[in-house]
Amino acid sequence: MPLVGVKRFNTNLRRLAEVTVPKRFGQFVQFLAIGALKDVVTTTPVDFGQARAGWDVGIGSAPPPNTKPAPDKGGGKTIAAGTAQITKAPPFPLIVLQNAVVHAAVLDVGGFVPKDPGPSKDPRKGRHGRILVSGGFSVQAPQGMTKGARRRLRMQVASAARAARRAVPR
Repeated sequence: MPLVGVKRFNTNLRRLAEVTVPKRFGQFVQFLAIGALKDVVTTTPVDFGQARAGWDVGIGSAPPPNTKPAPDKGGGKTIAAGTAQITKAPPFPLIVLQNAVVHAAVLDVGGFVPKDPGPSKDPRKGRHGRILVSGGFSVQAPQGMTKGARRRLRMQVASAARAARRAVPR
């Protein structure tokens, strides 16, 4: 290949990498972030829906804390708002998921006291007599919300890396 052809090829390859790779990588990062957001929102235990609605997305830094969110029992509004933030992110973003609702940390890492209180004495419908806490965790999220989300996120990244290695000829 003549030298001019090699230079043109390198220039075209560089342009392709500058345009295509960041875009696809950015889309992949957004895909992973949206998946993690859906994961933590849907696994957040629901009583009134305040903790589920407390998930916020920050692009480039932590978002301001939303400590008094409007309840969102299904999580759809929270996921839609976070997805809108994530899809507006620039390429190679730092995406932060945070829940600043006061009791969210206990739901995520455990710490209910007592750890095993037995059947609930709460008189509200559907609660009295039910086991709501076991081993310091809500029975709705026995390992918290973020631990499983992080594990699934690592598995997705590892799977994508394996696929990329198989796609590149040696």
